[in-house]
Amino acid sequence: MSTTQAITKVLLALAIIGIAVGIAYEIRSFNLGKRRITRGQLRLRVFTATLLAVIVGMALAGSFVLPGHGKDFASLPKHDKVVTLSYWSLCLGLSFLVIVLALADLRACLKTYASQRGELHVSEEKNKERLN
Repeated sequence: MSTTQAITKVLLALAIIGIAVGIAYEIRSFNLGKRRITRGQLRLRVFTATLLAVIVGMALAGSFVLPGHGKDFASLPKHDKVVTLSYWSLCLGLSFLVIVLALADLRACLKTYASQRGELHVSEEKNKERLN
């Protein structure tokens, strides 16, 4: 194993640890009331982060698990090519799913922000009426 491959594997392992720490922080902040998100948004974020950790784990494991790793793809037998392509296609598909889930979280954040902004505007109007 070359130095570059070793560094890549260490970075991927650190990414998994970072994602786990991020999930724990998000849950803790929500439970302490520091986050103004809904329970559904929290579930979506935890699921998305978990899926992201799975993808990073797949990228890390792909160099160990796949048949013929480290060999030229063209020289692999047909069965091994199919397995390798299927594995990385699944990884790519899950990556696109993470993007879709992140966009869904963004939409939910914008909706929550607009709702809170509207509530703030209504309370400002009521305070102005009371002062007059």
